[in-house]
Amino acid sequence: MEFDCRSYYMTAKEIGKISDLGHVKEALPLELESLIQMPSQKSFITKVKLGKAKKQNRPLPHWFRLKSDTKIRWNAKRRNWRHTKLNI
Repeated sequence: MEFDCRSYYMTAKEIGKISDLGHVKEALPLELESLIQMPSQKSFITKVKLGKAKKQNRPLPHWFRLKSDTKIRWNAKRRNWRHTKLNI
């Protein structure tokens, strides 16, 4: 099975057809290859904290900005993954 460089993702059927893990590594880009090699060793509490931080890190809804009686224009607690770490 040849890897099409235009798409990074393979469907479940395509992955199921490949029996050897070596072929999957060849077919996936480098970022996804590291996910296959490395198991998740996070505790449940860490996963919950990361999930909450992910949900909080979003801009304000556009309709909220358009409300006439609000002075809030952006999310002051917005976090960039490079600049501010979570210390989890």
